[in-house]
Amino acid sequence: REPCYDTFLDCGIKPYNVPLPPLQDQEATELFLRSTYRPLTAGDLDPCRAASAGATGASDASLRIIPKSEAQQSLKDQIGALGGEPGKVRKAGVSVRPGSPPLDLPRLLH
Repeated sequence: REPCYDTFLDCGIKPYNVPLPPLQDQEATELFLRSTYRPLTAGDLDPCRAASAGATGASDASLRIIPKSEAQQSLKDQIGALGGEPGKVRKAGVSVRPGSPPLDLPRLLH
């Protein structure tokens, strides 16, 4: 991203550009989980299970709440698709709310 200095011109604040490295996958996963508005379910972490539940009505197995440690383990391979950018990670996290469809990280990237 490009540094943005113009935003602060009128408020008397002198901005400094401090480049930050992308979040590590573990950090991005933690930020993602803190940003969600509902716990992740089995359907969020297993696209095949979510698709079959959608075709036949929500099944109890796809609605099972995943413990945080299991969610971290399952997400750590997928979260890298967000490039470690905190804004993208939070945007993906806040899309997980009550009544939302199962998590689809590739769809959130577009």
